[in-house]
Amino acid sequence: MDVFKDGEKSYVKVIDYKTRSKPFNLSDAYNGIDIQLVIYLKAAMKSSAFLKTKTFPGGMFYFPIINPMIDTQTRDKAKIEELIKSKIKLDGIILHDIKIIEAINGNGDEAVDIVKSKGRKKDEHILELKQFEALIEKVESNVYESLEDMIKGIIEPSPIKNVKSQSTACDYCRYGAICRFDEELETNNYRNIVNYKNEEVLKMLEGGETNEQ
Repeated sequence: MDVFKDGEKSYVKVIDYKTRSKPFNLSDAYNGIDIQLVIYLKAAMKSSAFLKTKTFPGGMFYFPIINPMIDTQTRDKAKIEELIKSKIKLDGIILHDIKIIEAINGNGDEAVDIVKSKGRKKDEHILELKQFEALIEKVESNVYESLEDMIKGIIEPSPIKNVKSQSTACDYCRYGAICRFDEELETNNYRNIVNYKNEEVLKMLEGGETNEQ
């Protein structure tokens, strides 16, 4: 966890180090599937260390601790190092604030690149403050709903299914014999999840509607 102080404001950044490459998926966070980073950030912002200051989200990222394989013909050590670095960049969300961007990476133009990965637009995961706060609120809402269900004793197996790809959480699960989920039974139902585009998620975070296809 790192903190950037700007007057009476504190901006919090959290990094979750992974032993594998893990991209951040905005749609999964919105749907309550990938909430780890958001919960870490919210917990950090509620720390007693910030009782006398206003806290705001600055950024949240996954960072792979890996030794990636590089496909290259060069024997130049400097070039090889650059190729390795390109495989282990931060991946997540950063606040759309030039002070925060520069503080995290030292240079505004280069800092934008920390949220870039294969096939991803550079500004795809740069969120406005209202969008960032709305995402945190949405994740918290999903968590509270799950807690309420557990308190009520609602614990029936209800794995997720991607509406578009039709892939399910059961596809690679090794515990089907324990779970005993069977879609042929009327009491067993999948929870349909829409894989939203990033612009759709941002629109919903701003209070708009989108087509669930």
